[in-house]
Amino acid sequence: MKKILPISLGCVKNQIDLEYLLGKLTKKGFVLTDDFQECDYILLNTCSFINDARRETEEMIEKFKSTGKLIVTGCYPQRVGKKFSEEFGAVKWVLGTEPQKHSAVLATSLKQGKEIHIVNDNPGKYHECRNRLAFDSFHTYIKLSEGCSRRCAFCAIPSIRGKIRSRKKNNIFSEINVLSKSGYKEFNLVSEDTSLYGRDIYSKYFLNDLIKDLSEKESDLLFRLLYVFPDKSVYSVIDSIKSSDKFIKYIDIPFQHVSNKILKNMGRAQENPIKVAEYAKAESLLLRSSVMVGFPGETERDFKMLADFIEKGYIDKLGIFIYSDEEETPAFEIKSKLPEKIKIERFNAIIKIYKKTAKNGMLANVGRVKDAVFTREENNYFVGRLIEDAPIIDSSLISLNRKIKLNTIMKIKILGVKNYTYFA
Repeated sequence: MKKILPISLGCVKNQIDLEYLLGKLTKKGFVLTDDFQECDYILLNTCSFINDARRETEEMIEKFKSTGKLIVTGCYPQRVGKKFSEEFGAVKWVLGTEPQKHSAVLATSLKQGKEIHIVNDNPGKYHECRNRLAFDSFHTYIKLSEGCSRRCAFCAIPSIRGKIRSRKKNNIFSEINVLSKSGYKEFNLVSEDTSLYGRDIYSKYFLNDLIKDLSEKESDLLFRLLYVFPDKSVYSVIDSIKSSDKFIKYIDIPFQHVSNKILKNMGRAQENPIKVAEYAKAESLLLRSSVMVGFPGETERDFKMLADFIEKGYIDKLGIFIYSDEEETPAFEIKSKLPEKIKIERFNAIIKIYKKTAKNGMLANVGRVKDAVFTREENNYFVGRLIEDAPIIDSSLISLNRKIKLNTIMKIKILGVKNYTYFA
């Protein structure tokens, strides 16, 4: 049996695609390994969202291309197209986004030693896939749709993954049912823009319907909503989460900025971030967001507005990005670009502000009893997170208690905080 070593770069939506592809390949007789020496193939699933992601991808391809084992899939070959072969001709097996669509062709090509280079045609309907090989324990991710129909000035996703293609509700339920039988208890719902879910196939705003239907399932499953665009519908989504006993009281709303001028130039027709944040906090939801510094034309005044917003503690969990000048996006044509030095200074300034507000928020939890889950043991301690925190991207949790059961929700008392980590 041929052995595959998988490597996934980029977002969790990319990871889901890889899990579908691996599920298909293992059904066809391939097996997985984490040993570079014994593997027959290295399956590199790539990202191409911003410059840093492309550089990481290119470095990985350069590292492995001479082995003759490398399979490259995902956003990078999808975005560069024919240029991929010109740059990395030594790579025999290349697939674009949603590589699971071509799993049969890939399996045959690997067995016969034939080269392939196929990019996704981004059709009008969502491509359903069975036999997913999910990576994690306790939690996993469920994709609600593929692609995006918004046109944010800085974002290349629509040109890479096409327009939104929502999944039918019954298919989402079926996948959750299968994964829950395998032991998964927490499902993080993702897409490029979760707010748009269902509007293309149900001809109406449908996210609240999905929340309601999932909440009515007779089970002990938990759900979390990620990547909710702050349009007018966001208030009703917050209400739906608040009223559900199955949804974790958490919402991820990528504001990107707070300056009206910058938001307009970004092409983001969204609600006022302060108003949305205050509404989420009033409903006792933990709020995650992402912001961007250094967008073309961002003045000191614009930046100070953003810094003040973060300093006031509206955001519980924050992702911070530096503007990346991407070809084939409207922002690429804007002339008033900021020097790299200024962008980095503003990035570091926001990080410094957020570290302080995040620490204060975490310290407020010391002494409280919270629901938590531990997913692994390292040396003499257990590692996990609070249920209210999203996996991987939010705070971690450490305990020396030897009575802990892995992958089980349990009550813990928070004893202290250090370096974005809780101790219990």
